[in-house]
Amino acid sequence: MVERIVGHGSFGVIFQEKCLKTGETVAIKKVLQDKRYENCEL
Repeated sequence: MVERIVGHGSFGVIFQEKCLKTGETVAIKKVLQDKRYENCEL
């Protein structure tokens, strides 16, 4: 469950979320799709 946006930059957005199963707070980075970076690994 998304709680808030923690940060953002040229590669994506970082969200603070809560795991529904454990209740633990985690950070998830959503990487923006950009054709310049299609061959990059995460």
